[in-house]
Order: sequence, then structure tokens, then C-alpha cells
Amino acid sequence: KYTSEDGIVNYMNFSIAPILDNENLSGYILVGRDISERRQLENELRNSNEVLQQNVQVQTAELAEMNRRLHLDIEERKFTEERLRKLTSELKSTIFSRDKMFSIVAHDLRSPFVTLLGFSELLVQEVDTLEKDDVKQFSQNIFTSANRVYNLLENLLQWSRIQTGKIIFEPTELNLKTVVSENTMFFKHNADIK
Repeated sequence: KYTSEDGIVNYMNFSIAPILDNENLSGYILVGRDISERRQLENELRNSNEVLQQNVQVQTAELAEMNRRLHLDIEERKFTEERLRKLTSELKSTIFSRDKMFSIVAHDLRSPFVTLLGFSELLVQEVDTLEKDDVKQFSQNIFTSANRVYNLLENLLQWSRIQTGKIIFEPTELNLKTVVSENTMFFKHNADIK
């Protein structure tokens, strides 16, 4: 390294080689080369490498943050998809239950209406020839059947309100013997008609 008269710092590289004459040292050869430009390029390269390394660190940190957010998004999506699968399954089950319930209700409503239609038709066609006790019995059967249809509709309406959360489920005790007896009477009338 040396400084020229105008104050510019220059770098030199010197090489020394011995001069031999019949294996006797007769002198030295000194070769000097200006390496200032090479040193400047090396410094610029070193500075560029430092800047590049800093950029790589910044970009690596940004990629790590993006990766973290992506993993969170993936986990949230998996959770949402699982919740959607569960809700879909519950919806399918609810639809199946509803369809089954409608089928049962349609069947259960049909029987009392058959009774109502049958006894009312008999009354209409035979009113002039029926005895008062028969009319009373047919009227009682019509009333009983209509009452059962009404109770069935009330139960269905209450079930619907429970399903939609409009009323709170509050179980009560009931006399099972009475329920069985009423239903047996209900089906007995249908069986007698058939």
C-alpha cells in the first residue's frame, strides 16, 4: 500500500525471484504490479455480499412469517372444512329424521281420517235408517277420532317447536297405562272397521 503525491491510496503486489548463475546467486528480479483496481473490486464484492446477506436474511424472515400465516390459514381451513363436514352430516341426519317423521305422521293421520270418513259417510247415507243409539255410537266414534287427530297435530306442533328451539324441553310424568289404553282404543276402532 502506498499513497501517491496527489493523496490517492494505491495497492501494489511485488514478487521477488533470485537470479542464479551456475548455482551462485548473482542478483534478484523484483516485479511490481498495481493491484488497486483488484482491491477496489474485492471491497465492492465484499460490500455487495454483505448487502446481499442482509437482503437474504430479511427475505428469509419475511418468508418465514408468510409460511407461519399460511400454516395458520391451512389449519383454519382444515377446521372450517371439518366443521362443514360435521354440519353437513348433522343436516343430512336431520333431513332423514324429518322425512321419516313426515312419513310416520302421514300414516298416523291417515288412520283417524279413514275412521272419520267412514263413520261420517255411514251417517250421511244411513241417517234415515239408523237407530238413535247407532247414530250416537257413530257420532262418538267420529268425535273420538277427530280428537285423536287434533291431539296428534298438537303433538306434532309441539315437536316442531322443540326442534326449532322455540320451547324448552320439560319432561313430565304420565300414566303409561292410560296412553296405551287410549291408543289401543284408537286402533281398535280402525281394526273393527277393517
